[in-house]
Amino acid sequence: MFSILEVPVLNPQTIKWIQPHTLVRYRGMIQDMLGNEFYAGAYKDGDTWRTNKFADISQFPMGDTPEMRVWERHLLYCVPVPGQNPWTEVTEPCEVLKDTITCSTYTCLQREKRQREDDPIMDDLNMEVIL
Repeated sequence: MFSILEVPVLNPQTIKWIQPHTLVRYRGMIQDMLGNEFYAGAYKDGDTWRTNKFADISQFPMGDTPEMRVWERHLLYCVPVPGQNPWTEVTEPCEVLKDTITCSTYTCLQREKRQREDDPIMDDLNMEVIL
């Protein structure tokens, strides 16, 4: 089963070790929409269809007259969330606690209410209603 916690977060500390063509999470704010870009989204290399969906350039040579499909993508300029405090950077509480307890256990602990203490004095009182 695939978990969102398996997808690395892209930040200044992790950018050094994340490999190209890796799915990442990024917490940010869209500052600008740079427009649309048309590109050779899929092309035929012999009998095999290849894609450039997640790359700026083709990983394989396209040849002289390849059979291709033109695709469109929307370019966005993202910036870090302005004024974000460092303590808000960990978005999932389970990310910190994943070695000790599971997410479902953590959620149950947060939702469980404290037991009401029995008060013997209140039990003994007779409450009279004045009409």
